[in-house]
Amino acid sequence: MSSRRRAMRESSLSQSMRRQKWKLRRAVIMMRVRKRRKRMKRRRWMLRRALMTPTLSWMRKRTSRQILANITCEIAIKQKLIDELENSQRRLHTLKQQYEQKLMMLQSKIRDTQLERDRVLHNMGSMESCSEDKAKRIKGRV
Repeated sequence: MSSRRRAMRESSLSQSMRRQKWKLRRAVIMMRVRKRRKRMKRRRWMLRRALMTPTLSWMRKRTSRQILANITCEIAIKQKLIDELENSQRRLHTLKQQYEQKLMMLQSKIRDTQLERDRVLHNMGSMESCSEDKAKRIKGRV
């Protein structure tokens, strides 16, 4: 009987071990299934997202178009700035020429006035009635 009991005991142990092994296997399989489901769900989500968003090549074309548009806009702005700079340089050049002409005109007027003063003084000096003191006073004033 004792051998029979042992056999029953071993068989019950082996059955419980088998059950535990089976439960463990089932848990592992379920864990793998859950992971697979999660991966598949993620893949579906990524696929939906990819279908909703434009393709990469279209995005590249779009960005290159945007870059080209930005560059042309910057070129136009810089061209306008260059034109304005050239206009301001032209205006500055004409103002400088006008200033120099006016300066030369005023210098010639000053020379003419000095020459006239010298002539008047010379005429006064030639006149005997004028004294040298008057000439010095006139020269000192002007």
